[in-house]
Amino acid sequence: MKHIKRITLRSGSGYCCIEDAYTDRLTVTAGSVRYEYVPYSAEFADKWGWSYRSTASTFRELFGELEKTVPGLLADDEECLICDGGMTELIVTYEDGTRAKKDITHRPTGYDTLIAILRRMIPLQNSAMPMILREYDEEEE
Repeated sequence: MKHIKRITLRSGSGYCCIEDAYTDRLTVTAGSVRYEYVPYSAEFADKWGWSYRSTASTFRELFGELEKTVPGLLADDEECLICDGGMTELIVTYEDGTRAKKDITHRPTGYDTLIAILRRMIPLQNSAMPMILREYDEEEE
């Protein structure tokens, strides 16, 4: 199995009013997590983001858990047709520089685990929680 260097999740709001439209990106490595939120129009919202670095063994262990979860997500071959909803793109960069990409249009086996691990890696309050993880909560309700 190839070792993963970086995991990136990119998503967007999908079809909605311009005031709520956005794209975002969450990038995780064995020693860092970074987030960027970009509204469709600067007239309605500001671009924002944050980054966090850690040398803690717990952080590296969580990244190791992600490494075990991601191959199943990449292998999932079920596709769903979506019209108005935003899609999540999973981009995995391996240590040898190769990449694998997967458009996630549904919740494949392992997706819940991926989200739970990512939440444990983010030491922030809910107001700065990535939209991709916040929306996951809203869908659960």
